[in-house]
Amino acid sequence: MKKIDFREASFPPTNKVIDDEQLKLYQMGKINFQTSIIFLAPMVSLVLLNITSFIGRLIRVVVVGNLSEMFVQIMLSFFIVVMNYPVVEGI
Repeated sequence: MKKIDFREASFPPTNKVIDDEQLKLYQMGKINFQTSIIFLAPMVSLVLLNITSFIGRLIRVVVVGNLSEMFVQIMLSFFIVVMNYPVVEGI
C-alpha cells in the first residue's frame, strides 16, 4: 500500500453528544427517537400492526386450536416483534 501511495483507512470514533442529559441517556443505553414524524409514524404503525397480528394469532390458536397450521405465522410475527423491540421500548 505504501508503494502505490494508498493510505490506511482511519475512522476514529467521535463524541456526538452535546448535552449532559443526552450524555446520561447515551451512557445508560437509551435510544433517542427525536426525529421527524414522517419517518417515525410509518415505522410505529408497522410495529403496532405486527404486535396486533401476533396477539390475534395467539388468541386464534387458543380458541380454534390449530397450532400446526399457524406455527410459522406466529413465529414470523414473534420474530418481527422481537427485532423491533427498541421501537417498542421507545413507544
